[in-house]
Amino acid sequence: MDSAWWLALLLAVPVGIATNLLTPQIAKVAARYNSKLRRRLDERTERQYQRAKEFAEDSSSYESYLMLAILRTTLIYAIGGVISSPFALAAYSVPNQNLGAWFYLWDVLFGFSQLINLAATVAVLNIAREAMRTVNIVRGIRSERRTALAASTKADLRDTNKAQVAAG
Repeated sequence: MDSAWWLALLLAVPVGIATNLLTPQIAKVAARYNSKLRRRLDERTERQYQRAKEFAEDSSSYESYLMLAILRTTLIYAIGGVISSPFALAAYSVPNQNLGAWFYLWDVLFGFSQLINLAATVAVLNIAREAMRTVNIVRGIRSERRTALAASTKADLRDTNKAQVAAG
């Protein structure tokens, strides 16, 4: 395996990460021009908003959702570690001698363990991004409700004061 192959492999990893992280933004831009994609994106946004609205109503389901997101990320990292560790350990157990083509086995095993860890990290980032988006929507809904309640309370207080002044 020559250096061009390793360079291609090395460049494929950051490109894969960037693709996964930029896909939602690219979908939004594409949705401006594609009505079917826009409709699907709007439906997904509406489902997420409805779910966040339910979470704003029921704190226990909201806490369960957040705990489940934490557990999912922990589980994914644990599985990634369990799967990738034998490859990393095997890579370090290959003797550091001139073994010809077998010498590259170390690089392949270690690279494979790193790719598994990278896939786990991308999966966790997607879960965390979705959870953070939901948290922000729930915060917005709760903030709107507090503002509306404060305005309503002020109006009620003003009406009560006017009634007391008129009666008194």
